[in-house]
Amino acid sequence: MVVLEFIFNGNPFFVIFNKCFLSIKNISNNFALLTLGIIFFSQACSTIEVTVQKQQLEIGRNHITNKPLEAVEYNFPKRVHDFHFDTTNQLLTVNLRGLSKNGKWLDNKGIILRYDLRTDSILWYKKITYQKESINQYGGVTIHSSRNKKSHSIDNYTGEQLWEIKNNLLFGDTKYGIGIGYKINSRINENTLEGIDLKSGNVLWKRDISREYGWNGILIPNDSTLFILASGLNKLNINDGTGWCFKTVTGEKDYSAAIIGSILGVMSGLMTGYYSISTGYNLVKNVNSNALFFDDTIFFASKDDLVSLAGDGTIIWKASLPSDKMSRSLIFRLDSNLILINRGFSYMGNRQIKYGTPFIASYCLDTGSENYFIDLAPNNEDIIRSIQHQDHEILLVFNQRVLRYSLKTGELLTESFFKSDFIGSFIGDYYYQSLDSKIFSLNQIEPNKYYLSTTDDKILILNHELKIEKKLTNKDFYHHLLKTEHLDIITKDGQVLVIDKNGNIKAEFTSKRTISYLDGILHS
Repeated sequence: MVVLEFIFNGNPFFVIFNKCFLSIKNISNNFALLTLGIIFFSQACSTIEVTVQKQQLEIGRNHITNKPLEAVEYNFPKRVHDFHFDTTNQLLTVNLRGLSKNGKWLDNKGIILRYDLRTDSILWYKKITYQKESINQYGGVTIHSSRNKKSHSIDNYTGEQLWEIKNNLLFGDTKYGIGIGYKINSRINENTLEGIDLKSGNVLWKRDISREYGWNGILIPNDSTLFILASGLNKLNINDGTGWCFKTVTGEKDYSAAIIGSILGVMSGLMTGYYSISTGYNLVKNVNSNALFFDDTIFFASKDDLVSLAGDGTIIWKASLPSDKMSRSLIFRLDSNLILINRGFSYMGNRQIKYGTPFIASYCLDTGSENYFIDLAPNNEDIIRSIQHQDHEILLVFNQRVLRYSLKTGELLTESFFKSDFIGSFIGDYYYQSLDSKIFSLNQIEPNKYYLSTTDDKILILNHELKIEKKLTNKDFYHHLLKTEHLDIITKDGQVLVIDKNGNIKAEFTSKRTISYLDGILHS
């Protein structure tokens, strides 16, 4: 696994690849290979030797200094599945996890290893069953949690247990050092949520929050306030557990349906700390919208209602929704109206299923009165695959068609049909091209066009009337890896570029791995 660390605008970034850890710093040209730590452990009745090796190398170019981008590589002999870097204590936690013989499946068992970058030494390791256990870090505190069992804190340097609680922690606040999770094997109430001091393991507070329809996510509007989407909307003060609850139906029990796809990413971009909780039913969850905050008012759609809530949780207005049609939905504000897009799918566990019926509806922001309601797929099993909102219009991508609607009136402006294997999605903000020695996203280059990817690896460029102007292939473009406040990371044919918001190239290096972003770290 390789981890690349580089700094722009005072912010560190890291990239990980398979089997080694690579840290980019100001280093010499000495490329000597050093064995830094050796540890033996028994796994599946065999003894495995873990060594960490270190070497210095050149992996790209820094376009700010016009000098080579140099790095220190830390190499592990086993496949690295994931890692966490504690920048304060310079500690690296590495998940070693192999693959099946055919390379298609992840091993269920593996090793968690803690490495000290200051002393170049392995501090400890632990065996882990990945489907049942996890080891997470919250502000320098290491927590080992077992699903439906106990959680305990681990000493950062020895790996020894510090404290243990009968709670499966679901979320940890790094600023206040407080974790939250449900009390395990509670005979009184299975919905007892507890706040835990992560340093001592002491229970700070208890509160009943229903998990009848699972957890759909957590919103964090400020330092101490959480909004938990679980059987409605629950406001919670992380320090004392106080807050209010708007209870409503956000799922369906004992439901069976055909699976139509894989998980798309629940509440992507809107939630932090997502975790799925099984309740013992064939449970459909996420039959709800995002929570929309506007002028001290909260808007939220569930299976039964669209509601406007005051800051203290009191209901300002409530509009009934067709419960037999509701599914995963999106709400947003447009002038003095609230727009609801119902997508026609939800989730069972982490699996996307066909559920409900796609529709668009508009409601008065102040009163909840309905302006229009448009059923989009009354006679088929279609779902909304992708959405693009521009000014007062919205584009909706289905399996074989694209619709353009006026959000003011609900009028259908344009409808275009495509071949049967189309199933496209909008990619204009995530694909890039060179222009005048700079790199820009497609939407920056031609904002009046629409860019759709297809299942046959094509990019369709559509005009305002949804007519195809060009058809290109994926390989013609740089692909988005991640966006930060100041930088974009993009790739094409194994070349990775770091660009600023003005399209200037800041650095480049070579990699054929997919890179993602979590807690300030790029990883793959």
